[in-house]
Amino acid sequence: DQPQERVKQPLPFGVLSPLAGHRQSTVRLPFNEMDDQEKENRRKRQVKKMTKIITKAWNLPHAEHFQQSSGGTDEVGTANGSSPLDLTGIGQSLDAGGYPLGRHGWEKFAGDLGGVYNRFLSQGRHKKSARRNLDEVKTFLAKVDVHLADVAEKSVPGGGVGASSPPPPSITAPKKRKASDVGSANKPKKKKGGKDDSSSRTNESLTIPEREQRALEQLGNYLEDCGGKKKQAQGFTCKVTRVSTTEKYDTVFYSQSGKRLRSMVAVAKFLNLVEDDRSLASTPNDKKGKTSSSKPVKQGVGRPKNKRELESEQRKLKKEMDKLLKAHEKATKSLDDHRNDHKNDRYPVEDEVLMEEEGHAEAEVDLRHLCSPDMDGFPGIPVECTPDLLTVWDFLCTFSRPLSLEPVSLDDFAAALIDRPIDSASSPPLYLAEAHLALLRLLLGDASSDEWWWSTLETEQTETEESRGKGAVEYSKKRREEQLVPVIKCDLGALLAVEEESSLTTSWLQALEDVRTKKPNSVGPIKSALRNAISITTNSLVKSYLRKAIKQMKPNSAGITKRAAVWLVDRVKEARPDLWGRHVSKEEVAEQSKKVADEAASYMDQVDENASAAMNDAAFDDEDVDQDSDSDEDEVVSDEEDDEEDQDAITLDSNANEKKAPAKSDHDIPVTSVVPPKPAPSIVDLLLPPGKPQPSSDIVSPFTWPCLAGAASCRILHRYKRKRNEVDDSLRELRELPPLSVAERRRREAEATKRVMSECFLTERFGEVPVEAAVQHLCSGNNYADLSPVQKLCILRVLVEAAYDSQRVFSCVEDNIKSRITASKALDNEERRAKKEEKEEKAEVEARARERLAEEAKEALIQKKRREIARTNKKTHEFTAEFIEGLTDEDIAEFDEESKAEFEALPGPSSFSRSNVNAMVAKIHEEDAFDTDTLVVLTLEEIEAREDDLLSGMNEELAAYGDINAIYQRADRETTAKIDKLRREISDFKESMLTLPQIRASAMDGLRDAIEDGTIKALKTAIKAAEAAWLTGHDEETDGVWALDLLRDGALELKSAEKRKRVTQAQRDLIAKRNKCFVRTEPTGRDKHRNSFWNLDNDETGRVWVEADYAIKDIVAPDDDNDENLVESAACVKIGADDEEKDMLSDDLYFVDGAREKFVRFSRQEYHPSGSVSSLAKRHWGCEATDSSLRSLMKNLDGRGLREASLKSSLKEIVEAIAVVSADVGTESSVDTKETKGKDTKIKDQVSGDEEQFSNAVAL
Repeated sequence: DQPQERVKQPLPFGVLSPLAGHRQSTVRLPFNEMDDQEKENRRKRQVKKMTKIITKAWNLPHAEHFQQSSGGTDEVGTANGSSPLDLTGIGQSLDAGGYPLGRHGWEKFAGDLGGVYNRFLSQGRHKKSARRNLDEVKTFLAKVDVHLADVAEKSVPGGGVGASSPPPPSITAPKKRKASDVGSANKPKKKKGGKDDSSSRTNESLTIPEREQRALEQLGNYLEDCGGKKKQAQGFTCKVTRVSTTEKYDTVFYSQSGKRLRSMVAVAKFLNLVEDDRSLASTPNDKKGKTSSSKPVKQGVGRPKNKRELESEQRKLKKEMDKLLKAHEKATKSLDDHRNDHKNDRYPVEDEVLMEEEGHAEAEVDLRHLCSPDMDGFPGIPVECTPDLLTVWDFLCTFSRPLSLEPVSLDDFAAALIDRPIDSASSPPLYLAEAHLALLRLLLGDASSDEWWWSTLETEQTETEESRGKGAVEYSKKRREEQLVPVIKCDLGALLAVEEESSLTTSWLQALEDVRTKKPNSVGPIKSALRNAISITTNSLVKSYLRKAIKQMKPNSAGITKRAAVWLVDRVKEARPDLWGRHVSKEEVAEQSKKVADEAASYMDQVDENASAAMNDAAFDDEDVDQDSDSDEDEVVSDEEDDEEDQDAITLDSNANEKKAPAKSDHDIPVTSVVPPKPAPSIVDLLLPPGKPQPSSDIVSPFTWPCLAGAASCRILHRYKRKRNEVDDSLRELRELPPLSVAERRRREAEATKRVMSECFLTERFGEVPVEAAVQHLCSGNNYADLSPVQKLCILRVLVEAAYDSQRVFSCVEDNIKSRITASKALDNEERRAKKEEKEEKAEVEARARERLAEEAKEALIQKKRREIARTNKKTHEFTAEFIEGLTDEDIAEFDEESKAEFEALPGPSSFSRSNVNAMVAKIHEEDAFDTDTLVVLTLEEIEAREDDLLSGMNEELAAYGDINAIYQRADRETTAKIDKLRREISDFKESMLTLPQIRASAMDGLRDAIEDGTIKALKTAIKAAEAAWLTGHDEETDGVWALDLLRDGALELKSAEKRKRVTQAQRDLIAKRNKCFVRTEPTGRDKHRNSFWNLDNDETGRVWVEADYAIKDIVAPDDDNDENLVESAACVKIGADDEEKDMLSDDLYFVDGAREKFVRFSRQEYHPSGSVSSLAKRHWGCEATDSSLRSLMKNLDGRGLREASLKSSLKEIVEAIAVVSADVGTESSVDTKETKGKDTKIKDQVSGDEEQFSNAVAL
């Protein structure tokens, strides 16, 4: 059939133009003359316009009230024929195809849209918003057709268009089609029969099961009409539900797999009986406008009808498949490149996270790479004393200027400690003598030494005096209570209530204030002061009190009188703050007076005037009293001494009673003082002067420093014992525990050196602690040279510990902090300058990359246009070949208008994307690393393929000569020479190919290790080996360089290392200046197991000390080689005395399950990460002193972790510094060797022939 001609006819009845009123000239075909494609296009345009209107309505102000109805989705009747109640329901109805094509669909859409807002208007909810939004929606609909705005305005909520407004008078409404007839033109006709007629007649009286059975029968008939079989309907089940809001029923079919199908058409699609809705549409078959009856579309419609169509379809499919494969390959490559380029973007991360990702968090700690250091200590000194040796040496070198001491190397210091003199008369090494003298001068000249020099003279009585002098809190409270106790009974409240002029009160208080400075036996002056006050005051109660105090006087004692006068003065001053210039109200004065009077009244019951008089007589019976009052006025004594004398008299009886009490055991007596027992005086103590030795005195001399060092160490240790006792008491007081017993205190004091010092104090030899034995040895006046290396180190460690607490070192550190801040600012400025230069360099390279991209794009276009001109000229022969070849780039750019437009449209340098620029920047960096203009990066397989091609080419060149023997007979000498050279090249090439794979494998391994190492020396060595293995060479095609991809990475890493070195060298002086400002020695870094790595600034050799924790196992077999992985038992790791953990545990921890164990384990982690050791823990110390050992150490570090990445970077800098120092030393040694060789030659020349005379001269 020929396609029907389109006839221009007026707009058909019942069809609204989407742009009615705007484009009246648009001509549409009637429905019955439209083909399926035209209907589908119009339907899509209608849905698109409706969607835009819905979107605009959705985005209007306050549209949230109309987007979703309060009743939920059950109220939205998009599937059962009722009108939607909100915008969401209209959208769902639009997606489900609920608005048919044409005028009826637009009216239904406008009615539903207006009904949403009219529903709110009728209910009185959100009326203003509904009215504004309805007006806006009417504007949107009027752009399609003015009539639609009227439909929306007159629509009834929930009633749709049919209930809202009749059709306009200008347009006659078509007859409404039944729901069963919708889409009848697109579906096959159903068979008519009596059964169906009877079912339709009794439709309203059918039950739900009968309706389901009827629907399955209709489905079978429909499937048979579509080309299937009626029994196919038996594989489906049907469910009919009644819609609550209407009298209609909803029918749904389910397949055996549970798939839900909404109609019989969907079932036919599911069985592949029809392809889509368009395949079911009727097509015109005549020119008279008649439509053919709807015939079912059989299965297989749309397939190729003949072989030609089949082959064409196969070619199309193959072409599409090739296109998809290429796109997939390109996408895969892009994804791989992205993963490779960004695989380390998330790093570095926390080391614990990295260990969990790799599954090593719960595994046994592997520390085998730390078990074999270059050295684990120094001969003659135990390994556990290594940290103390480093501490003492680092202190002496760091504070060499305050000590006025010349630094020495670590090896020389260790050698001085282990030096053994030949006899006892030999003097110790000079550096040790200077170090002890410097420390003693620093300590004795510092005010902090007063705290420990007199520590051995402390007793419980001196502690009370010390508390008094320092104003301790307990002593102050006791003194306060003593001062509040009155001597004579009186009514202080009534006394203060008597009104008196302030000036008179101040006058008699000043008269009594003179009593405070008189001695208790100064009877005359005290009596005169009290009578003077009586004559001044007008307060009768004050006069009565003072007369009563005068009666307490004795001929040789006025202590009670003095105390009574002082008590009255203190109480009145405290009660009357207004007398001394303070601005207080009368209410505040009255309140304060009442407070003081109440406090005094609480102590009146303790007053016994007869006991006070007796105390006064007993205190002064044995004193010689001078009756001359005039001479006594010049004697002054503090009130504290008076109070002490009075208090001693009061406590006479109580002391006597205590002496009569039975003796108690030390385990029952609580301690009352933190002062340790006084050590027995030694010979050195007896010879020392009463005062503290001064640094400039003769006592501090090269001959007496051993004895003085022993005495100072004894006092320092005694002071530390007291500090430990104070800590114990404060912890027990905080936990509200009872005080320690005397026996427990003495036990703890005996273990004090094991609790407060470090490992070198804990290396017991022959049943004694080294530090105590060394102190006793020196205090006895013995020779210093008889001490062991550990004992010498102990004495130095004690002096250094005290020096850390000195004010001189503190001020030095404080000054260093200020200087370090200044130096750090200068270093920051240098780092900012380096970053700025790096940024400028990066911008310059990026500009080069953009210019190069622009040039390459221009060159590619020129070559393309040149080829096009050449091809066009071959056809037209318009130009000669010489003219085409002589065209320049400018000529091609101006060749024609099309070329001009293309050249003008070329992208500029700023038009390229960031990815293209980054790729070009990477290419430029690679070329700069090889110092070439063009670099070709190859894989190992590509290099081997090139070599095979080269060998094949040489063989072909040799074969081109033909028979070699025949050529030798008739060829000339030049040809035979070429053949011989070619044969030798082939032979040499084949021989080299035999050993080349092993050489290349070794070179590639070296490159990988060097890239991991990252140092300049290793990278240069590896690159040189790679060049020898033919992994790079000249590229003849590009006249550049070709290189292996791994070699390219090594060259880039070398360039980065050299750049880092330049920056480091530029900052070296500033870093050295900053490091001189010592504040605290910090570790170089820590690995993922938190083992510390130390590189001491004063160690010029650049050695790295490793401090590692042992891995603790519950049971270690005797045959286990524990050194292989640093494994020890808890008993072997523990050093010294255990912590007194019971002082830190409160009672609350015993009532929570697991709380006590958790707290104990947490507190023990200070000593060991496992939390299983309650004392100092032994650590494994080792030293990596060579370049190879440091590089091996770096290989075991994972740069993806935060701690190990920082440590690895620091170790690289150390290795680079060692390499620089080694190069400088090598240069100097070579120069010295040449000079020495020259001198030897000169001497040899001078004595040549005169050996005998020269020997005689040397002998003389």
